[in-house]
Amino acid sequence: MASTRQFKKDLNQTLSEVIEECYEIQRSADKATSKKAEKLIDSAIETFDKIIAKLHQGADQNPKTHFRALRDELTKSTASFYKEIDKLKS
Repeated sequence: MASTRQFKKDLNQTLSEVIEECYEIQRSADKATSKKAEKLIDSAIETFDKIIAKLHQGADQNPKTHFRALRDELTKSTASFYKEIDKLKS
């Protein structure tokens, strides 16, 4: 059975890494790129809040399928964030 506690740790770590990448971009980029990185940070925070809300809403569902769906959403979001980060770096 999936652990809510472990999922929250994974979620926090994954999105924190995205935010750290954005901070690195902001330190070394011009103002326009810095603004785009700031929007990406805001988007990562919104994603965190959205996934946490879904985590608590699905408490009565089958835990295995619920966590699988949440992990899939996190994976897709993270991939999208890293694509945007790569665009900002180049």
